[in-house]
Amino acid sequence: MKTLQSICLLTIMAVAGLVLAWPQAVFADEDEQEQIVTLEQLPAAVQATLQRESTGGTLGKIEKETKEGRVIYEADITLDGGKYEVKVTEDGILLKKELEDEDNDEDNEREGCKRQNKWSFEQDKVGSVPVGWKVAETGGTGKPATWQVVTDKSVPSPTHVVAITANKNYGRTFNLLMAKDTSYKDLEIKVMVKAVAGQEDQGGGPIWRAKDADNYYICRWNPLEDNFRVYCVKNGRRKQLGSANVRTDPAVWHKIEIEHKGSKIEAEFDGKKLIELEDSTFTEPGMVGLWVKADGRSEFDNIKVVEVGGKSKSEGKDEDEHEQKILLSDIPAKVLKAANNALAGGKVIEAEKKIDDDTVVYEVKKIVNNVKYEIEVTSNGTVKKVEKDNNDENGDSGND
Repeated sequence: MKTLQSICLLTIMAVAGLVLAWPQAVFADEDEQEQIVTLEQLPAAVQATLQRESTGGTLGKIEKETKEGRVIYEADITLDGGKYEVKVTEDGILLKKELEDEDNDEDNEREGCKRQNKWSFEQDKVGSVPVGWKVAETGGTGKPATWQVVTDKSVPSPTHVVAITANKNYGRTFNLLMAKDTSYKDLEIKVMVKAVAGQEDQGGGPIWRAKDADNYYICRWNPLEDNFRVYCVKNGRRKQLGSANVRTDPAVWHKIEIEHKGSKIEAEFDGKKLIELEDSTFTEPGMVGLWVKADGRSEFDNIKVVEVGGKSKSEGKDEDEHEQKILLSDIPAKVLKAANNALAGGKVIEAEKKIDDDTVVYEVKKIVNNVKYEIEVTSNGTVKKVEKDNNDENGDSGND
């Protein structure tokens, strides 16, 4: 009888132990489905793909994921100043390569934030006007300043910046560089600026709500005058709206930040709010850009514009109005080069041009090793995404 009681007690204890251990076993099995691995632990085909995609950049953390029996490798790659998330199958097929948001700040979390543009000029050719930008003047004399992408190791980021490298203007000529495919009303705009030279004027800053080269708002810093000001330029005539005294080193980089909502404008210099005012001269969306007065020569970098209110011009319009197939011969050279650099080999089979929140984006489709991919590239050559075409699971010969 005692033996039977002992057997029953042992059985109950064993069952209880299994019940208590069951959740841990489930969670342990779930944990085993994701693990951090090194490059040397990867299959040769995965190593080759990741090394190819990170050429010229840095390969970061790599994770191995097992879902429903399928192994996927995820990796972080830092390339051309941007951070990419890459997904690769265990046989080396690239599933996805997507540019992550560089700023984990309030810009993307702020209520009302709808869209943004960023320019670091890292993929623009040195000696050229950056793609998507145009040179203009207010009160010009027929000798526009020379705007070019240059290298400057002093910038607190990768080395490409945009600068005025030659300038024979003077007096009331305002030298402009305008971002063509932009339209913002209520916004935040940030830009780094460094004064390089100028007998008459130095420094400069951003413009916004620009209708054209004669109508816009401008905030500029001038180290020759030790001041920081906001103006509006209407029909080519400049009117001062606000001013603050600033005495600082002109040979180092400084940050200008503007927030304009409705009629309220706030201007910061190196993180300090110096100007707050209201003005209703321009109430419609407009382009953003850069401004330097007279003979000034300045450098600019890390430009970021975030919409904080208002409606996008594309809201309420049919999607078809903003997407169109284009001939392969109409793909801009910079876009095609960026797409081919992002995904080597194979051939381009088709392309679309679309307006994504007022930004021109090209969707380039390629066949590589009988697999179809979609590559999204902005007009300035920034690769936003490389992804396997989910509608083409069985591959595509490219002959259809």
